[in-house]
Amino acid sequence: MADWSLIETTLETWVQDITGLPTAWRERPVAPTYASAGYAYLSISSIRTRGVDEIHTEYDSGEAAGEEIRSWQRGQRTFTFGIQFRISRQSVDYDAKHYTSLIHNSLRLPVATVQPLYAADISIATVLSTTDISEMVDRRDLSVAQIDLRMNAQSVTEDTPTGYIETITGAIMEDGDANEIWSGDIEIG
Repeated sequence: MADWSLIETTLETWVQDITGLPTAWRERPVAPTYASAGYAYLSISSIRTRGVDEIHTEYDSGEAAGEEIRSWQRGQRTFTFGIQFRISRQSVDYDAKHYTSLIHNSLRLPVATVQPLYAADISIATVLSTTDISEMVDRRDLSVAQIDLRMNAQSVTEDTPTGYIETITGAIMEDGDANEIWSGDIEIG
């Protein structure tokens, strides 16, 4: 299965590294205080399967008898990664739109974005939308903007190892006149 703990940790670190802002997941009970200059709320939604998962099987002769055959179910998942910036500063160079632009302009950077996401088996497919939102919280105007990214993830789940290779010892092959052509052991599965 997709490692959601690793995916969430990787995405949270990536947003912090790109923007320098503290982050919090919307579903978590602990959220940043409004006293901070700004923060990002993160969310994952619309998890879907692309196509049909495939079964991959591998034989490893180095494994113990009965565990030589290993199988995995592999498939592609997509999900929406939402990043909502809430900034108390109202200047144009550091408002919420500025932070959505930082994310948007960093999506294909090989070291800052592609490598860390690849390590978690995820990648960015496309930007779904960038939205400016005007909001009043605690009787204060906040600069609020959201960017939604369509993400790809690989899901891999390993099955219980099995084995069905058996050895027939002392097998003999003969021609039509009962002359021995070959003798030895045969592995069958």
